[in-house]
Amino acid sequence: MLVSVVGLQPFITTLIMMMTGRGIAKVITGGQNTSARSDGFAWISTRTVFGFPVAFVIAIAIVALVALVVRRSALGMTIESVGINQRASRMAGIKPLYILFSVYVISGLLAGMAGVFATANVMTVEVSKTGMDMEMDAILAVVIGGTSLAGGRFSLGGSAIGALLITTLNRTVTFLNVPSAATPAFKAAVIIIVCLLQSERVRNLFKTLKRSRRVVEAAPARVEEVKEVVAA
Repeated sequence: MLVSVVGLQPFITTLIMMMTGRGIAKVITGGQNTSARSDGFAWISTRTVFGFPVAFVIAIAIVALVALVVRRSALGMTIESVGINQRASRMAGIKPLYILFSVYVISGLLAGMAGVFATANVMTVEVSKTGMDMEMDAILAVVIGGTSLAGGRFSLGGSAIGALLITTLNRTVTFLNVPSAATPAFKAAVIIIVCLLQSERVRNLFKTLKRSRRVVEAAPARVEEVKEVVAA
């Protein structure tokens, strides 16, 4: 509602709602850690299907379902259109308000599923730690997967691969006994580098440098051609 109807800036709105959600969680739990007494949570965290963890199977099913919806229907094209240029989309007959509202509702639902996975892994809700820094992992996964933070272009397969890479990175950091305090800084640095590479100004700079390099490499040959012409 705040983003699609009121028109608030998405990043600021998301940050505010994240803080609000954590505050509500602390009120509900009284600021105390709460054990998850649920057979469903235990099933997700301990059981396997065809030799794979249940959480992994559910995640793959969600990715496949979302991919089917956005790549086999007009919804994906309209989402990209609104992300690239809302005004042009409106002129083309698309209603950005409905698209934005639907996308944020679906995003909230999937974030809730991520919360279920995070809680099921430890069977405990720690109000000060559960879900902490997961937003950084989510951003890094989609950025690595080729999704533009400016809106529009997105890749579900790339995001899934990015998520697997982030999980592998987290496991590797733990295996190598790297201080956990250094992990967020490393992830932030990666996000900044990838965002810089996605920047139009930076890409234009690389193109200019590439053209300059070609000119420099071609200069000796041009000199030889001039010498031959003069000698002739």
